[in-house]
Amino acid sequence: MQQICHQLRTCGDMNFSEISEVVPWVELAHDLGQDLNADQGGLSPRLFKSHAWKPHVPKGGRYIVCFRDPEDVVYSFFRFFDGWFIQPKGAVSFEVFAREFFLHRGYPTSPMQNASYWHHLVSWMENIVKKGGGQEDEDVLLVAFEDLKGDLERQVRRVATFMGYTGDEFEERVRVATEHSSLAFMQRHRDKFDEHLTKEARNEAMGLPREAGRENAKVKEGGVGAAAAAMSPALREAMQRRWQEVASESLGFGDYSELLVWHRQQQVGLNGSEPKARKGAQYFS
Repeated sequence: MQQICHQLRTCGDMNFSEISEVVPWVELAHDLGQDLNADQGGLSPRLFKSHAWKPHVPKGGRYIVCFRDPEDVVYSFFRFFDGWFIQPKGAVSFEVFAREFFLHRGYPTSPMQNASYWHHLVSWMENIVKKGGGQEDEDVLLVAFEDLKGDLERQVRRVATFMGYTGDEFEERVRVATEHSSLAFMQRHRDKFDEHLTKEARNEAMGLPREAGRENAKVKEGGVGAAAAAMSPALREAMQRRWQEVASESLGFGDYSELLVWHRQQQVGLNGSEPKARKGAQYFS
């Protein structure tokens, strides 16, 4: 989503070392020596990335919330950490990582803690769902990873509209952003999406080898349902149990697939309407 937003904002500029250089990650900006109050080179709107749940995210912006099947989230998370924070590569199994790290997270007790993925989803979606569906929050755009994989151009159009782009340049911005956010394009520019600036800034301070994780990029072939083959029946049951404990009660959906069906029904042409642009806003994804 960082790439989609930056490509829409610049109509295709790729003159950056790593995407977090031009779309700062709020939680790591200090470590990279970035000033979050800077004007981002005069580009508008200002863009930021955050992993924060809603209570802890900086206020006063507009928010593009990407969500994904929790099973695929934990598998992607593991693959990104294995060989970076997990040393040596393969030292921790996927099963152990999922149970002792991903499932271990819960309700944050301080801003220094991340919410569990289920609490994160609920924090962003609960008010929208309880207001009867649709995009009731005009400052939040929900985007499903599965829909980015299924119809990238349509989702880029949704983001472009949310960001306020109109007029003669709209189609060109969408075309370029769609092309530059495709898996094939991003794989050709892999080093721009591998968090190497974060690794260079923090590896040694965290006691990791200087080059740890340099082969781990965020752009992978993994797609929808990729976790199924790697996940044991017992782990899948534990993941579903957490959904029931946290998300089902708050959102009313029995599992992730029900949430995804609901979300798709809220998009233009079905039951809901999209949030409109707001002039002068800054955007978090």
